[in-house]
Amino acid sequence: MSKPKIKSSPSKKPKVPKKPKVPKKEKEDDIKEFFIEWDMYQNLQVFCNEYAHYKILSKIISKNTFTEDLQFDKYIKLETQNERIKKTFYIVSKDVKELFDILQNDKSYIGIIYPIEVTKNIAKIILKLDRDDVTSYEYNVFKIVHPLRPGAPTYKSLSQEEENKIFETFHCIKQKFPKILKSDTLAVWYDVQLGDLVEIISLSEVSGCKIYYLHCNQ
Repeated sequence: MSKPKIKSSPSKKPKVPKKPKVPKKEKEDDIKEFFIEWDMYQNLQVFCNEYAHYKILSKIISKNTFTEDLQFDKYIKLETQNERIKKTFYIVSKDVKELFDILQNDKSYIGIIYPIEVTKNIAKIILKLDRDDVTSYEYNVFKIVHPLRPGAPTYKSLSQEEENKIFETFHCIKQKFPKILKSDTLAVWYDVQLGDLVEIISLSEVSGCKIYYLHCNQ
């Protein structure tokens, strides 16, 4: 009798573990965040040139340089000056570990533009700096050009002469006018200061032109 043939099983090749892939959502989020910060950088220039009337002292950088600087330094700096003050704006990323040392050496007025995720860290840094010339703004303030929103009213801080005329017209002192916060988004864009009496003009198809006055007291 012939012996039964034994089939040899083919040798299995060891499986090479695949490299972990970065989830697609994470990649999209990173790209989205980059564009948000780049848009804010451009909107900040509009804010300085068209609304708050700050002269930009820093050299305007390209998109590629912006990306490199933000990745390496974790912030973008824009130095400005107007008739009253010299002010440096910092657009910061989520990594703010070295921000205190950087701001401590900056003797100008400071504006920090930050993502909401680091709100507590920014508050600690400002508290540690112990200065009254530091202002913080969430990303949302400069994500878009807010005065160009449909239906957005226009703000104007009145001169002393204009204020006096309003006081005579309404027989009222400044402290009796309704209040507005300096941190109000449009107040920021129009560079409203503490103590200002602000004329606000609102246009609508229903009510037409509406003019009212608010006092910035905090």
